Amino acid sequence: MAKKSCYHDFADFYDCMDTHADLVYKLIKKKIKKFNPNTKSILEMACGTGRVINKFSRYYNCWGFDASRQMIEKAKEKKKRVNFFIADMRTFNIKHKFDVIFCIFDSINHLLNLNEWKKTFINSYKHLSKGGLFIFDVNTPSQLNNFYNYPVQLLKKNNEYCIIEVKSLSKNSAEWNIIMFKKIKRKKYYISKEKICEKAFALSEIKIRLKSHFNILEIVNSKNQPVKKDEKRIFFICKKK
Repeated sequence: MAKKSCYHDFADFYDCMDTHADLVYKLIKKKIKKFNPNTKSILEMACGTGRVINKFSRYYNCWGFDASRQMIEKAKEKKKRVNFFIADMRTFNIKHKFDVIFCIFDSINHLLNLNEWKKTFINSYKHLSKGGLFIFDVNTPSQLNNFYNYPVQLLKKNNEYCIIEVKSLSKNSAEWNIIMFKKIKRKKYYISKEKICEKAFALSEIKIRLKSHFNILEIVNSKNQPVKKDEKRIFFICKKK
C-alpha cells in the first residue's frame, strides 16, 4: 500500500469528479466582461488538469500552474493553447503580468493558515496588470463543519477505482481520505492512499487580508447571487489597487 502526496495518483481520477466546471467558467466570464472587458491575458492558479482555463484559451492568452506535477502532465495531454507549468501559489515568480488571475474549486482552502493566504494574495497582486482582477472561491466554515455522515463517493475509470471519504475535523476544517485501486495487471491491483486537508476562515478575516492590496468588487455565491448566512461556497471578485 502506497501513501503519496495529494493529487499524485488521484490526478488520474480528477476529471471524473463533477466540479461544475461549466458553471464556474460562465461566472468568471461574466465578471471579466463586467469589470475588465479589455482583458487579454489570464492566469489560473492551482489549475489542476486545466478544465476551466482551457475554456478561456479560445479567446485569451492563457497560463496555468499547479503544485502537482501529475496534474500538470494531465493538463498538457489535452494539448490546448495554454502555457502550463509547475508552481506554488504562495511563491511563484514569473516575468509576465496578467489582466485576470483566478483560483477556484476551493484550492486556497488547502492553505491551512491565514499567513499563507496573505502570501498568495500578495503574490497575485504582484503578477496582475494595473487594475487587474483577482477572482477566487472558498469553502466556508459552514461547508467544512458539516461533513458528518457525508456519503462516500466512488469513482471509476478504465476498471480502476477511487473511494473518497470526507469528514469534518476540528472547527472549520475537513479532510478528504482517498483510496485508489490502481491496476497492475489482470485482476491485480495496488492500493494507493492520499489525504487532502482544508481549512476555512471567517469572511471578515479574509477581507482584512485582502484590503491592503485589493478593492473587493463583489462577493457572490455559486449562482452569482448575494451571499446569505451559512453559504457553503463563495466567490470573491477583487480589483488590484
